[in-house]
Amino acid sequence: MAFKNRTLASIVNDSHFRGIFFQILLAASLVFLGSWLVDNTLTNLANQGKSLGFDFLTRSAGFQIISTLGTWMFDYQAGVSTYLDVYFIGIVNTFLVAIMGIF
Repeated sequence: MAFKNRTLASIVNDSHFRGIFFQILLAASLVFLGSWLVDNTLTNLANQGKSLGFDFLTRSAGFQIISTLGTWMFDYQAGVSTYLDVYFIGIVNTFLVAIMGIF
């Protein structure tokens, strides 16, 4: 065994073993921090009655958007159209501004 004739001081002062120890310590710390962040986020969302996902895209947006090319293409109506419609309107408006910026 490699540790048979080694003292604790020689192991602590060995840069190879010290490097391995700190890498393991860092990896364990990152795993702990990541699991804590995920748990904390899910707990807070559950306490507020919210879920994690994209199901909100099918809900009614409920706000007005200024008339643009995108609102005409998707026939946007406040309170009726969904967040997914608003997303696509934003994409169309972005392309419109990009094309106008090119010219």
